[in-house]
Amino acid sequence: MVSDEEIRTVIEAEYQDHVYSEKARELTEAWKSESGGFIKKLETLGRPLPQTFKIFLSKYGTGGSYGYPDVVQLNLNRISDRGILYIVFHEMVHLTIQDLIEKYDISHWTKERLVDLTMNKFFPNKRQLQQDPEHTGRVSDIFEKGFPNIERIIKEISKI
Repeated sequence: MVSDEEIRTVIEAEYQDHVYSEKARELTEAWKSESGGFIKKLETLGRPLPQTFKIFLSKYGTGGSYGYPDVVQLNLNRISDRGILYIVFHEMVHLTIQDLIEKYDISHWTKERLVDLTMNKFFPNKRQLQQDPEHTGRVSDIFEKGFPNIERIIKEISKI
């Protein structure tokens, strides 16, 4: 059996407040300078946005994840070369379209493709496409023809 003292020792060795504080400061500074432009881009999708987003920092999990309707989780150990704010923005796109993903029963990799295509429109100098879903060409064609009307895009893709 593991003692309380052994658990405390492991937690104290793992959790380093200064690491979280520094990343929170970095994220706050980046947010102040870049979020306004991003929010305007996000609004072009015609979807309601939460008043606030809750951001949780961790050292575990994927680079970023989300919890509908307003939670973004960041793994500080897996920040890509695109930066911490890019991951936040990526997850915010997920949150913005999640209700449509569920409504139209869109598969995981198609959803990822849609988020990447959207981010590529918003940040053409940071282009990225993850795993390819089935019907990649068709998904991309529908996206290009329908952007920024994301609901029309998702509804059309659901018919493939």
